[in-house]
Amino acid sequence: MSGQIRQDAAGFSNRSGSSPISSGFGSEQHRLEIGAMFAMDVPHERNQQRQPVERDNDKIPVNNFLLLKHIKEDPDVEGGVLLVGTFKQTVCCSQATENHDDDGNFYFPYRINEENANESNGRVTLRDGDNNGAVYETSFNVLAPLEIDTVLDYFPFRIDKATITIELGTKTNKKTKTKLHPELHLNMQAKPSNIRIQSPDEGISTHEIKSKMDRSTNYDFVTPFPKIRYYVKNKSCSKFSVTFYLVDSGFAKGVTTIIPMFLVFWMNVINCRFNKEMETDNYLGNAATFALTVVFLLGRVVTKSRMEKSYSTNTLYIILVFISLMLCSIPAKFLPYNIVDCDWVKEDPDTRCNHSYENISIHCNSTCGACDTCQDDDSYKFHDVHIWPAQMGVWIFAFSFLIPFVHFILFWINKKQIHLSSPLKEDFIQEKSKKFKITGENAVESYMDCFKPVTSLIKEDRQMIEYDAGDGYFVK
Repeated sequence: MSGQIRQDAAGFSNRSGSSPISSGFGSEQHRLEIGAMFAMDVPHERNQQRQPVERDNDKIPVNNFLLLKHIKEDPDVEGGVLLVGTFKQTVCCSQATENHDDDGNFYFPYRINEENANESNGRVTLRDGDNNGAVYETSFNVLAPLEIDTVLDYFPFRIDKATITIELGTKTNKKTKTKLHPELHLNMQAKPSNIRIQSPDEGISTHEIKSKMDRSTNYDFVTPFPKIRYYVKNKSCSKFSVTFYLVDSGFAKGVTTIIPMFLVFWMNVINCRFNKEMETDNYLGNAATFALTVVFLLGRVVTKSRMEKSYSTNTLYIILVFISLMLCSIPAKFLPYNIVDCDWVKEDPDTRCNHSYENISIHCNSTCGACDTCQDDDSYKFHDVHIWPAQMGVWIFAFSFLIPFVHFILFWINKKQIHLSSPLKEDFIQEKSKKFKITGENAVESYMDCFKPVTSLIKEDRQMIEYDAGDGYFVK
């Protein structure tokens, strides 16, 4: 496929050298991932092969435009976020005249995240509608929760995936009592004509778009441009999803957790340095204070998620810190103090300096005379064995700080990969984006020219493998 020229959704030719990214047997369900669309026939060829809008009596062509405005905190759910936007559902149906509501509107009901979305729960509320007898256009306000899944949880950094799944439900023909099934169609004039981000008032730079889209204090966007997937099952499509990648600020956690942890570590070093000279009760009092401080700080390391992991590097970090604190809390006099060295001599200089003990010469060069001349023999390597546990605890505490550092590197790599795999800004903001208008005598003909079913983007011989359909569209 290298060097082959394809057309994108706007109808412009793009040179692409992409090839299938992977392959493998699949099921009846297929997934289209947005970025662009595979090569389509040129417009005049498509018009010559035009099919009736309603290919099956029970399949009704529907275009569901989504305008993304911003996300904000969900006051009812801890850590939850809401998507604020607008739906515009455009239906072309000859049966609509006998099935519209009392206000003359004809539209399919919504299910968001597998639950009914309507005015009773406030997720989707009707704004207005218009029609010309054959094509019906209805607008809705959207205030719907996003499902949060943790993609990466490396303390103090975390990347979450916030997804809203939108599905069109069926309607029943009032006369024939048959089911009318929605068939999602895409606007082929330009990708922003299907899902668009509301343009900021001041410029359309990525920074300005992030600033407008992000109304949350708990999260930041990895990128404000979401991944869009259309789900095809049994040669029909009525469901799609919008996925944002969000960052739970690791630098804020670093200031409130890592820096205080380093302060506790430094105070532990000083406390262990004076282990031999300090009274046992004072030493244990300091160790207990450090332990209580760490218990308070480490409560922020473990975060809530839908699928909790029992074993992770976060767990390893907590275990290392607590092991180090346990060792650092052991006072010097806790272990048997039977080592014959200068400290032993100074405890009873009148007796121990003047008496010749069997091994005292190994540890003290001067066993007679003034005690201040006593010097330990450097060749004796175990004269400080009673403070070894505390020293080992200090080294384990110091080693534990490598884990957040490695986490930062992994976080940066994963964040970069998400950036590289995300759709382009032009996929969601385009000044030349064309809107379909239901006015005019040839509204049905215009509908057929403007929209194309999602299922037509899947090649018949490619339904059982995942392949690159061109310029970022992945079909499965």
